[in-house]
Amino acid sequence: MPEIAALLDRAVVSLEPSASLRRAARLMADQGVGSVVVLGAEGGPAIITERDLLQAAAQTVDFGATPLEAHMTKKAVYQRIFESITRL
Repeated sequence: MPEIAALLDRAVVSLEPSASLRRAARLMADQGVGSVVVLGAEGGPAIITERDLLQAAAQTVDFGATPLEAHMTKKAVYQRIFESITRL
């Protein structure tokens, strides 16, 4: 079976937990993706998705002042890119 890296057609988009929700939204729009991996989060990789941003907007939070760590999904399930897809 091929490695996961062989199936990827672009780099993973990532930010640090202290980045703002606005920065994540702009990055998603610019890169044409629906989620951003949050690296450096306590407990391992996390993720922020369009749905997380929508929920934050419904709470009327300040996107420029609110860090990702306040709305990200913690303890995301992940797979290393150089492992075989059979391990998924």
